[in-house]
Amino acid sequence: MKAVDENLGAVLAAERRHVIPIYQRNYEWTLEGQWELLCDDVFDVAESLRRARRQAAASGLTVEEEEKRVGAHFLGALVLEALPLRGAAVTSMAVIDGQQRLTTVFLFLRALLDNLEEADDASLGLRARQVRRMLLIDRDAVATDEEVYKLWPRRRDQDIWTSVMADRGSVAGHRFHEARTYFADRIRASGEALDDAERREWLEVLADALSHKVRVVVVTLDHSDDSQLIFEVLNGRQTPLSATDLVKNLLFMRAGVSDPDLDRLYDRYWAPFDEAWWHKEVGRGHAARGRRDQLLAAWLTIQTNDEVNAGRLYGEARQYISGSSQPLEAMLADIAALAREYRAIYERPDGITPGIAAAYRRLEKLGVTTAVPLLAWLRTLPDSSLPDAAHERAVAAVDSFVMRRLLVSGQTRGYGRAFIEVLRSARAAVDSRAQSADAAIIQALREAPHGLEWPEDSAIESEFLSRAYYNRISQERIRMILGPIDRALQLRSGKREFATFDYEALTIEHIMPQQWREHWPVTAATPDEELLASTTRDHLIHRLGNLTLVTQPLNSSVSNGPWASKRSELAKHSELALNAPFRTDRPWNEEAIEVRARELAALACSVWGRPES
Repeated sequence: MKAVDENLGAVLAAERRHVIPIYQRNYEWTLEGQWELLCDDVFDVAESLRRARRQAAASGLTVEEEEKRVGAHFLGALVLEALPLRGAAVTSMAVIDGQQRLTTVFLFLRALLDNLEEADDASLGLRARQVRRMLLIDRDAVATDEEVYKLWPRRRDQDIWTSVMADRGSVAGHRFHEARTYFADRIRASGEALDDAERREWLEVLADALSHKVRVVVVTLDHSDDSQLIFEVLNGRQTPLSATDLVKNLLFMRAGVSDPDLDRLYDRYWAPFDEAWWHKEVGRGHAARGRRDQLLAAWLTIQTNDEVNAGRLYGEARQYISGSSQPLEAMLADIAALAREYRAIYERPDGITPGIAAAYRRLEKLGVTTAVPLLAWLRTLPDSSLPDAAHERAVAAVDSFVMRRLLVSGQTRGYGRAFIEVLRSARAAVDSRAQSADAAIIQALREAPHGLEWPEDSAIESEFLSRAYYNRISQERIRMILGPIDRALQLRSGKREFATFDYEALTIEHIMPQQWREHWPVTAATPDEELLASTTRDHLIHRLGNLTLVTQPLNSSVSNGPWASKRSELAKHSELALNAPFRTDRPWNEEAIEVRARELAALACSVWGRPES
């Protein structure tokens, strides 16, 4: 390895191309994050250079002496690795690290060239030619058109790059174009208040500042250097690279930047991860991660049969990959196959049964990402090992375990370990052919993985009779409970056609209202008994037995009004099976709430069944 501190002009003056390997991440620098700061820094250096030259003219000192006093702007490091020469091609270097800053510098130079050429000043012709030579190689010196570009991006960006680098290039909306436009406009605006001579002077010092007063450390690797280790030292602890970005580099650097098969491997197995869908964060609180990182954690969990520490995701992945004898392509194929199944859990395509899709949706809404490795592994099993009915039973069991624990306020902290234990048991059973996957999962859940119980029917009924759900759990979760119960009631009704609802859009309504005192008085013999009855009712009205769903909010006068008028209004929402009983003249009091709580509890236990074996 050789490291040299050079000015940018020296680095880019060489007849050498800088090639971005296909596995590098997208160009991600932005105006707020980096462009504005870089522009400010370069302008500061240029202004210092201009003052030094004016000072030299006024003091009689040489320009060289004054310019030495001007501090340089340190851009950072570039890590380069030589690519093999092919035919008469010019020297090419793979950019192992530094592609973001190097790409930005080229866009800045292209914008400066715009301004130099727009000035239409013969005295600036030399500067324009110098800047162009920093960007391009003479066409007569290369074998192909693409070799004229001293920076050559990933294949997906090459057409855009050639357009943006062109004299009148424009690819509106692409970040390359936005950067060139921003830098060109900033340079243009910085000279608006100047006269022609001052503007010419300013453009000259800008060109010289970029060439001579912006410095970079160029690290050139040879075949004996560990490029991934150097990449990690420069990036892993300093810039916001995800664990998946680091693993991607680790995997593809194993193949070598000059491997002719690299493009094929990337296109076939990794290119889908460049889509925006994979960059979205999922999960809640400290467990929130990008989908790519969550997939990586799921893959590693399945490979190791052990829980993955989110804070050490890359370190654990590196340890596993380094110790694995699996060929690179086979490993990439495994990750890509799991990615397809992972995405199906979140996108729920048409081929997924309604029961499985509903369970996936609930688990996603609840943020139970720790179940994803188990669910994704199930999807990778062949039909011969896991027929559709068995798959539905397995997913229903996981859904039941989580929902029943929600109904009884069970803690979620141990879910990570619990689902690892279930996955481990299921894999062992399938590998040994001792049990089917669904039977093994049901058995493992019944055995209280990591000490977490799968609540029985009696525990759920007890909660429905005693717990005030409203204001204790979110309204979204209450709808998540009442919606499937309503659907179950519709199925039991025997109707040929069912009403369909977006339960998440419905309104939760207290049957006996929260403001009950005016129209729903308690009956008591003494003030003490009245106080006790009122206190009991205040707690009772928030239980599930007193909650229902309506398609639109009730008018407050009706919602808080007497039972006769409210019952009539609720009956208008009887297309929801939850409200069908209100079509009869049934009194509504504490006893009715308890009876309905038992009914809803039984329905919930049916919806989220707990198999006995």
